Formats: sequence, C-alpha cells, structure tokens
Amino acid sequence: MSHLPLRTNKTCLNCGFQVEERYCSRCGQENLEPRESLGHLVSHFLSDFTHYDSKFLTSLRDLVIKPGFLTREYNAGRRAAYLNPIRMYIFISAVFFLVLFGGNESGPSSSKPLPADTLSHPVGELSLNAAFHNTDAVITVVENKYTRVGQYDSAQAALALSDTARDDSRSRWFMHRMIHLRERHPGRQAIVITQNVGGFIPKAMFVLLPLFALYMRLLYSRRKFVYTQHVIFSLHFHSFIFLVFLLGQVAFLFNPDFVGVFTIAGVSILWIFAYLAIALHRTYAQALWISLLKAIALWLMYVITIQIVAAILWYWEFSTA
Repeated sequence: MSHLPLRTNKTCLNCGFQVEERYCSRCGQENLEPRESLGHLVSHFLSDFTHYDSKFLTSLRDLVIKPGFLTREYNAGRRAAYLNPIRMYIFISAVFFLVLFGGNESGPSSSKPLPADTLSHPVGELSLNAAFHNTDAVITVVENKYTRVGQYDSAQAALALSDTARDDSRSRWFMHRMIHLRERHPGRQAIVITQNVGGFIPKAMFVLLPLFALYMRLLYSRRKFVYTQHVIFSLHFHSFIFLVFLLGQVAFLFNPDFVGVFTIAGVSILWIFAYLAIALHRTYAQALWISLLKAIALWLMYVITIQIVAAILWYWEFSTA
C-alpha cells in the first residue's frame, strides 16, 4: 500500500483516461500525487524487489518439485503468482553461463602451446588436434602436402574409386578449407582455430528450444493445444535443464575427477529424462505409459537434432575462421 495521497483530479496522468477509483482501468497506473519522498522511493523499491523475489522463489520451487505444474498454471491463465516463463529461462540460463564461463578472462592465442590433453584425429591428408582450454575449443590443423586446391583435386581425380587413399566428401571439404587457409597465411604449416564454446551454446539453444516445441506439436497434433503452449512447456523444461546443469557444475567443483564427472552427468541425464516424462504426463493428461513413450520419442529426436545443430554450427564457425 502506497503512503502517497490520492489525487483529487480523476484524470490519469499517464494516459489521460478517467480514473474511477484508485487505479486507472486503461493503463493500470495508481492515481497518486506525483511528488514522491525519498522514503517512498526506497519503500517502493523494496516492495518491488521482495515481490519479484517471492515470485521467483515460488516459481523455482514449483519448477523443481512439480514437473509440468507451471505450464498447466500458465495455460490455465493463473500467471500473476509466478515468474514469466521467458524471464525465468533468461535468468536461469544467464546464471548458468555466468557460473560456467565467468572465470574465463582470455582464450588461448595461436602462439600459445596446446594443452597436454590434446586429442588427435587424422582426416584424409590432414592431422586435426582438438583440445579445450577454459571456454575455448582449440583446433590445430596440419597439412604439408598441397599448396593449391586444384593440385589436390587433380591428385584425387587420378585415384581409382576403390583406392583407399581417395578421400570422402568430409575429408575433401576439410582439405579445401585448409588449403584456402594456407593460401591466406603463406609459410604456415599449422593453422590454429579458436572457437568460444560460451558463444556456441546460446546459438544452439536459440535453435533447439523452438524445435523442441515443434516436435511436441507433432506428437500432440490430435489434442487441443496450440504451438505457443508447447513453447511454454519448452521454456519451463529448458529452464529445468539449465538448473540441473548449474547444480551439476557446482557438484563438479567438489568432485572434479574423471569418475565424478561421469557420475554427475549420468545422474543429470536420468533426472532430466524422468522429469520430462512426468511433466508430459501432468501437462497433457495422458496415461503415464503413453507419456513415457512420447518422452522417449522426444528424447531421441532431440539428441539427433542436437548433433545436427552442433555439426552445422561447427561447420559454419570453421568456414568463417
């Protein structure tokens, strides 16, 4: 309740509409005297902060312990007591990325040596070395044989189709890209490409979240749900995923060894899948076994999509390197 007196003039200062009681029925602004004291400003700030904090804690609690509940409430129009799904997703994902990548001050440059845990993989005539350093994926590509794309293509065309030395389409793409990089950087036998994973994941999620809702639309095409309602489910579900990943990241700090990482990852995946099945069951009111089958179908489509999106984004990043 505000401590400022109501205005005797019933014309709203914000929109000019006639105010019948305390709040304008058109814009919702309270019809108070415009001059505020410092005490009122402070109390107004504290009121808004505690109101937001209360909504966030309530929404966070229900998100974790009541799968599907927030989506049902939102679709039923009961929204005032809970945080908006988009705001919740942005806030939780922002905290996750802050915790995961906040400690990174600078990525490695091409002049720095690669970490000792570098993974090597031959691709045709290429040697690819991949390693992770803080939030950066570092790829070192070595090729010492060809200086021009035409030289490589002629050598490949001279080989028989059954020749094991003939590269497949993937290897040819990498070779063309590598030779172009060498043409741009003459005299260098190795090219180091650094891509920031912190920028890669948000790009992927920007694509994955609406695709997940689209898959739900296909699975529930015979029920009376519109696409935007599936988007709300997707926002809540992905908010939960980021929350689980955030908890996993905190747990990893206390148990950073190899076994601990795989244990945390395994528990997180099982928890997320179980949450998905229960949330589908409660949101769409179908039998639990049907919801379980649809959760499996969603999970498989989602995993395949993640791989495709990751491959496309990595190819795009590599092509623009």
